[in-house]
Amino acid sequence: MFGVKLLEEFMGKWLFGIILIIIGAGAYALIMGPKISEDMGNDIRSAIQSQGYSWAEVDMNGHIATVTGNAPSNDAARETIEIAQNTVCSDCGADSPWHRVLSGMNISTAEQPQAVETPTASASIQSPYTFSISKSDDGGVILDGYVMTAQDQEAVLSKANSTFSGAVQNERIKIANGAPDGDWVSVIERGIEELATMESGRFQIEGYNFLINGQADSADIRERINDLPSAVPAAYNGASNINVPNLASDVVGQVESQAICQSLFDDLNEGTKIEFPSGQSEITGNSSFDLLAEIAAAANQCQSFRIQIDGYTDNTGDAVENQQLSEKRANRVLAYLTQQGIDRNRMAATGHGASDPIGDNATAEGQEMNRRTTFTITQAQ
Repeated sequence: MFGVKLLEEFMGKWLFGIILIIIGAGAYALIMGPKISEDMGNDIRSAIQSQGYSWAEVDMNGHIATVTGNAPSNDAARETIEIAQNTVCSDCGADSPWHRVLSGMNISTAEQPQAVETPTASASIQSPYTFSISKSDDGGVILDGYVMTAQDQEAVLSKANSTFSGAVQNERIKIANGAPDGDWVSVIERGIEELATMESGRFQIEGYNFLINGQADSADIRERINDLPSAVPAAYNGASNINVPNLASDVVGQVESQAICQSLFDDLNEGTKIEFPSGQSEITGNSSFDLLAEIAAAANQCQSFRIQIDGYTDNTGDAVENQQLSEKRANRVLAYLTQQGIDRNRMAATGHGASDPIGDNATAEGQEMNRRTTFTITQAQ
């Protein structure tokens, strides 16, 4: 009996101690819990904003952190959540994350890049200062080039997304000093408006020189686009080269940029080839002569530059004969363009035979790719 009494007395004291510990822990949690949660929230907030996500906020409820704000893109939202999950509380006595993270963010309808600092006088200067907007046959749009500030970047993206109704598939807009003047963005925005009326094409600008080229459905659309060079500030030298099915070329203005002229020739030569009968150098096919008419019109717009015409064959047959055939074909193209009024002294023709293949000669498709005529724009001598 005495032993039982001692055990009961001991158990009573032990139970009383446990109760005191529980009460103490509860009191500590009540007092310190909010402070720990607040510290955790501050650390998460600091970690997120130090990575440039100044739009993000953090709401703490116990050990649960909810990240809120208007995220400019899905990638930005994902990265923000990862930062929050990996943050360790600096004043909580923990050496690893102990919290949960929930997302309460809204994603902007237009994907936009992270904010970039506005350039200062010490920032690098981009030269040449360029911008291009291309619209493919399927309506996809790609933006690439330079603007001066984050505000300009936002303005161009907003204009493109609203004009092309979410068709912008890729944007590589960078911020740098070097824009020719304060009208740079307004000229780009006018280019966006006109490009939207076309089936496909490209607007590109280098310094004060720009060109809009591509395909339009009607003469009325082309006429409207041809007014663009005269509708922008006078300092800008604009040109247009718009093709309409079954209508003769009607181009406006001179292109003073070698890079833009090369891009124009590449666009015209993409998807359409100058055709020759097998083993012969006579030009054949309506599509060949349509393309040559477009090439002649482009040559007249690029009068400050020379045109190198290069002919290639596949590897079928004798190498020497292929070399001779490629030379004859290149010179045939030169002769035809001369007949269209292009100065013979501005052009040169070279044959390369089966050298420099761009396709696999082991396949019919590759051989077709290798039978080609290319145009390279060079500086006038």
